[in-house]
Amino acid sequence: MFFVSNETRRRHRFVERSIEDANASLRIPEVALRLGSYAARLTAVGERLYIPNLRYGRLTIPAKYKDTDKVPVVPVRPGQKVRISDDFNVFSPRQRQHAARTVTDWRPTQRTPEEIAALLEEEVRRSHTKTSRMVPLDTYSLAAVNYRVQRANVVIDELGNPLAKARYLIKGRPFVGMQYTGELFLPPQIVLHEYEHIDQHEREPIVCCANDHHETVIGKSYELEAYHVGALALLGLRDSGHQAEDLGDQMRIDTIRLAVNGPGSFAYGDEIEMRLADGGIRHLED
Repeated sequence: MFFVSNETRRRHRFVERSIEDANASLRIPEVALRLGSYAARLTAVGERLYIPNLRYGRLTIPAKYKDTDKVPVVPVRPGQKVRISDDFNVFSPRQRQHAARTVTDWRPTQRTPEEIAALLEEEVRRSHTKTSRMVPLDTYSLAAVNYRVQRANVVIDELGNPLAKARYLIKGRPFVGMQYTGELFLPPQIVLHEYEHIDQHEREPIVCCANDHHETVIGKSYELEAYHVGALALLGLRDSGHQAEDLGDQMRIDTIRLAVNGPGSFAYGDEIEMRLADGGIRHLED
């Protein structure tokens, strides 16, 4: 019989309650109105989450979920590292569709979506020959983590390379590590920030990067969009009468972004970095 400690039960309940509250917030009319088109996507993400059982600190995908878009949310303790199995080298069905669409948009190919996905997944396997990898989940309360691999002119050349000497970031199947804070749950705006990261990883599983700096800028732009989602959720909660605090600086960061970029733009550059630093924000947290 598999023993489950009281501490593990508390961590699991913390994750369950955080997900339940985030999903419930999406059903609040004022929140949905503020989120606009994000609401449907985030709702779909919330319906696909599950809490896995770690065995000896190792995360695997149950057989019944391997060919689904289910995303594991791992309850972790401070300082804990999780060993990730090579299950996460393989795209989810949604990632597979978007990867094929992205490559085909770059240059038409006769290959099927399944063939395109198989080639990209093989690049992940070639670059990570070990069967598992240790991932620390102790930096933030909530962190979307994924397997990433950079390769230059290998797979995409076979499909039609859209840019000479380009590099590609191939993202593996996502999972979330939620660190137990001792509270009853994490606020919805913080959790929905991570829902947006899951959606980003799924809808853009392959990205063209010119260099290390370009890769960093792309990552920061993803963060700005996730903070925007958190800020919209926070405004919606306040509109509905909830006394929601700006935990994680969702509103503050999005206000700076809006002042620099204007509506709908999440571009990250020198000016927005300077404005964030002037506001005491040196790092955008996952």
